Amino acid sequence: MNLLFKIIIIIISINVSILISQCDSLDTSTLPRDGTNAALIGDKIYYIGGRREPPQKIIPFILDLSSDFTAVNANFIQVVGLENMPSSPAWTAACLEKNNTIYIFGGTDGSQAGLPKLNTLYKIEPSGDNSLNWIKFSPNQGDIWPSARDGIFPIIDKLSRIFVWGGRNEGQDNKTMYMFEANQWQNYTLDNAPDPRASYSATLLDDGRIIYIGGNSSDPYPDVNFLELLIFDTTKLEWSTQLSTSNEPIKNRQGHSALLHMDSTSIIMYGGFYVSDGEIPDSDSVWILSTTKNWTWSRPSVPSLPSITVTRGHTAVIHNGYMVIAFGTYGTNYSYTSEVKVMDVTNLNSLAWIIPHSEYSAQSENLRHSTNELIFAHTSTDPPLQQTNLRPISYQYNQNSPSYYYNPNSPANQYRM
Repeated sequence: MNLLFKIIIIIISINVSILISQCDSLDTSTLPRDGTNAALIGDKIYYIGGRREPPQKIIPFILDLSSDFTAVNANFIQVVGLENMPSSPAWTAACLEKNNTIYIFGGTDGSQAGLPKLNTLYKIEPSGDNSLNWIKFSPNQGDIWPSARDGIFPIIDKLSRIFVWGGRNEGQDNKTMYMFEANQWQNYTLDNAPDPRASYSATLLDDGRIIYIGGNSSDPYPDVNFLELLIFDTTKLEWSTQLSTSNEPIKNRQGHSALLHMDSTSIIMYGGFYVSDGEIPDSDSVWILSTTKNWTWSRPSVPSLPSITVTRGHTAVIHNGYMVIAFGTYGTNYSYTSEVKVMDVTNLNSLAWIIPHSEYSAQSENLRHSTNELIFAHTSTDPPLQQTNLRPISYQYNQNSPSYYYNPNSPANQYRM
């Protein structure tokens, strides 16, 4: 697999703050956030909007995946062009059209006190290096237009149609499915439409079906049956329900992410929080849903890294076989984070975090390259790593002597100690 980005694996101190390269003017204190919108264009993830306390305008920026980065040294580059955008949308999702146009509908305005809900639609386009242009769509009198709402996950299909359903807005009926096409909204109030949900995940399958997973229902946000999948067919414009199964208990949750794997038949779910019981432990943070094997959930065995916090309200994208997870909140106090986590999802039978344990300090003299450009990081008490120790498709974590590294040049597999 050709990788367009390389991640230097170094072991970091827990108290090291994020170092921003290439953009000295970016205020790092504004980086921790949740509810941010992420769109992957080429090798760059565009982060737009989000929420933090106190409410404030969130600076948009890019994470460049074509350059080396670590958990604490990410190539966040400030984006210009959105300074006058009237709101900072959060708790919605960016839709990416095939021509690299970004659409963002609704959400919460993270820049305003009281966090008012939005029903605006923004069209955002890259315009040169690290620059964006934006257009705001607003309803005219008599237009069909979705009500203001947050906790939604709009989806754009292969025909560039945007679908909006559910969300939170007290007193509003959010069962209606809205579709934005040719610069106008249409609505579909279907007899078998399910009760609305919020803070769910939505995943578009290749056949045009949207799979809605988890979330909560109306005030005061009771949980919903996580095994009950809501399916909207964008071709037939109809709803159906599918009861999934699991060989072991899977708790109801919200604020998670769910991405379609490269195999086009599996959905990888990460993070979130239990609606009833709060924080999710690392051991329960990753699940895989098979859409071809009777809609069955399985919990993969992922080597645990205690430094990695399980987040909700984060962003997640898959790029070249790696799932890049960023931002969100964690803990019972809902602490904001700017943590970037990366998981190798190339092989669903061998998932592994490649951001290392943060308890150990990196020493510059312990970073070296071998003749085939493997990048190493190890503690000062470790013996030197030798190329003869390499073996493919294996991952071991030894708490007494942890070693991690990443091979950007391996044609198909990454080598790990």
